[in-house]
Amino acid sequence: MTERQPWIVCAACRAPDGFIAVGPRHFDDTMCRQIEVWHSANSVPNTPPWEQGFVDQFGRFYGREQAMQIVKDNKQPFDAERNGGSVELLFSEGLY
Repeated sequence: MTERQPWIVCAACRAPDGFIAVGPRHFDDTMCRQIEVWHSANSVPNTPPWEQGFVDQFGRFYGREQAMQIVKDNKQPFDAERNGGSVELLFSEGLY
């Protein structure tokens, strides 16, 4: 059986404790609702420094630079213009 390559599927933000919130875009309504529930459940008074990145089909988190490399390696559909012209860091606008 061949190992499946990672495929970047959506935007994600990771808290210092490892919690990952996901959504179509960073800090969109979907992601913010998850973060609100996490805040309530953990009694966290302030927003931690969220690391912005993406997750693959296995739920693994990648920073923007790692995610861009996966997109390039797998030849995923990508729009450099919508990505703000960056070819080093991935932004969700460039992905879909």
